[in-house]
Amino acid sequence: MIPSKWLMLPAGGLLVLAGVVLFWSPLPIGVPLVMLGLPLLLRHSAVARRATARLFRRYPALRRLLPRRRRRAHPGSREPR
Repeated sequence: MIPSKWLMLPAGGLLVLAGVVLFWSPLPIGVPLVMLGLPLLLRHSAVARRATARLFRRYPALRRLLPRRRRRAHPGSREPR
């Protein structure tokens, strides 16, 4: 069973928020938390995807830092043309 979108959005948001807060702590836990939370937000939030696309357009060097993922087609979905 796939977790609901309404469970994943707050979980991703909390992970990102905790990662930003803990970024300046002596323990190096902030960056991994942000790296766990961002994919959850990007997967389930159109607003987060648009903001990320805008960020990549404004700062093209960021695209080199992050690997590109291909979108997997869900069973029964049409292939894009």
